[in-house]
Amino acid sequence: MSRVHAVIEWNVHFLSPPFIGAGPTTADADRATVRDSDGNPIIPGSSVKGRLRHHCERIARALKVACCEGPQADMMCPNYYFRSSEDAPTPVAGHEHFFCPVCLIFGSPWLASPLHFSDWHCERDDELDDETWDLLDKTALRTGIGMNRYTRTVQDQRLFVTRTVAPALPAVFKGRAQGFLPAGLGLEALLYAGVLDVCRVGGGNSRGLGWIDRADGAAPTVSVGEKGLEQPMDRATLRAGLEKLQEVFGTQNSSDGGDAQ
Repeated sequence: MSRVHAVIEWNVHFLSPPFIGAGPTTADADRATVRDSDGNPIIPGSSVKGRLRHHCERIARALKVACCEGPQADMMCPNYYFRSSEDAPTPVAGHEHFFCPVCLIFGSPWLASPLHFSDWHCERDDELDDETWDLLDKTALRTGIGMNRYTRTVQDQRLFVTRTVAPALPAVFKGRAQGFLPAGLGLEALLYAGVLDVCRVGGGNSRGLGWIDRADGAAPTVSVGEKGLEQPMDRATLRAGLEKLQEVFGTQNSSDGGDAQ
């Protein structure tokens, strides 16, 4: 099967500070965000990949394109195809494996993802000089409380402190993903639609953390083609690609009880 090279590039400004849990607590915070060796906050590529996969799954199901049911391994491709279920995805003609479009892009326990996601690194805005940037605190402490969902009151001994990216930090997070996708299946269109749909990253979204500024004119780009000759996708190629995706991966039994595609 022929393949096409896909490249995603992000230049992201955040409306609210993102938070990616780093694991163990620190002396001044119960939860700390991930930072690099220089102390600058980063967004791990694995977090970006997981968020993007979620959006691609949601779009695929909205298009009546069946996909497996992660993250349980026994409900993911290729096991998903061998269930006695009427709504299993239609196998791709000529493909030696049984994988849904989402697993072909992001992988499964039995298939490595063809895409490699780099971390989003925090860099200063262009109007800021290096000296001023070095003096800025890149992270800040944010307090929170635990709520009792039944009584809707604050629980005792539930004050916690989270270290997030500093609010209003004059910075841009830059990241990249690239790899070779199977051609002619509409996978690049599903990937592009998912990239456009992502509006938040990291944890604490219900508390207002990690929301992306979508109005700054720096929309992410997805370019496809031969390696070194990739061309940016647009709305026209997106529509054509999604139609191809539905044609190739049409569901056998749509969720609303309609006819098969």
